Amino acid sequence: GDWSSVVVPFSVEVGAPPDMISALLAGSRLPDRYGEREPLLLGTAQALDLSVAFTNATFLTYWTSLPTRCAGTQRFVRQFMRNASLKTSPPAFDAVLQALAKNPSVPPILSPDLAWITGSCPAHGGADCAPLPAVDMSQELL
Repeated sequence: GDWSSVVVPFSVEVGAPPDMISALLAGSRLPDRYGEREPLLLGTAQALDLSVAFTNATFLTYWTSLPTRCAGTQRFVRQFMRNASLKTSPPAFDAVLQALAKNPSVPPILSPDLAWITGSCPAHGGADCAPLPAVDMSQELL
């Protein structure tokens, strides 16, 4: 089957409204060491609303290979990188950074030369699902 990967950047904001990371972390314990796994989304006070990441959003998209949990196995995937950050609270951001600090550091995967920008549309389509307008980038690329 086909796979896709969606990357959503987050930025920290004091007093941020309820957000995806806080919903995932509520009632959960993040791993203490490399290779450990812990369940997320255990709290029931805040719903995880994935539509926030997609509604009125644009994405840089391209084909790439990403590693899997099977040693030495890569999957050909469609990568979607959201062009704008969502907000998260300082405590949620700090918790994720602490968990990530226990993992090996790897260099970021750069997008290839051939990539395009795509918008998101609701599942039902409709008038609110217009294609993105064409933009002449020739002057910006000089």
